[in-house]
Amino acid sequence: LAAPYRIDHPAHNIDQQEQTLLPLKVLVVDDNAANLKLIYTLLNEQVELIDTAHNGSQAYSLSKSHKYDVIFMDIQMPIMDGITACKLIKESSLNEDTPIIAVTAHALNSEKEQILKDGFEGYLT
Repeated sequence: LAAPYRIDHPAHNIDQQEQTLLPLKVLVVDDNAANLKLIYTLLNEQVELIDTAHNGSQAYSLSKSHKYDVIFMDIQMPIMDGITACKLIKESSLNEDTPIIAVTAHALNSEKEQILKDGFEGYLT
């Protein structure tokens, strides 16, 4: 009988593999702490810098003093909603040309179309 067939695989050492973060600065805006943490955690493995805000007013303030590569914005928030914040950011801030992505539970086609009309470049449901 022949000896059992064996394939030798090279050892993979994850510590030796350098994960390169994208040189992006991102703003994440959500009033729900769990959603904010989830998005932050997912992005933290991909991009260099992440700022967070809990409402549209905070996001607008940050956008006047920091330039972002992309902004992820919840729609329904207290103090200032995401649609108002998006419009203000697009009108007058350092981020007039920054893509703003709506993060929303609203999934109806008519609502998605309205989100794009309101100035968002895209949406995540």
